[in-house]
Amino acid sequence: MPEIDRKTLAILRALDTQGEPLGSGRLAQKLANLGVDLTDRAIRYQLQQLDEAGLTESLGRAGRCCRIMVASMLHMDPGTPHIR
Repeated sequence: MPEIDRKTLAILRALDTQGEPLGSGRLAQKLANLGVDLTDRAIRYQLQQLDEAGLTESLGRAGRCCRIMVASMLHMDPGTPHIR
């Protein structure tokens, strides 16, 4: 079963609550305001992984958007990713 760490979940939450696409720079600022310290480079890597997993979608220079409802991840069944 795939695991989703807290930093990845923070990225997904930030994208989900923003309501518009975010690039890595704006996402880094939003996460810093929430107490999550990630560099732009680390966020870009995480976003690439999330794109490959189908959880986010790249919209080019506009940034990324979340393809799932993050709130639903908090009430998961055994067949879904685990949050550690």
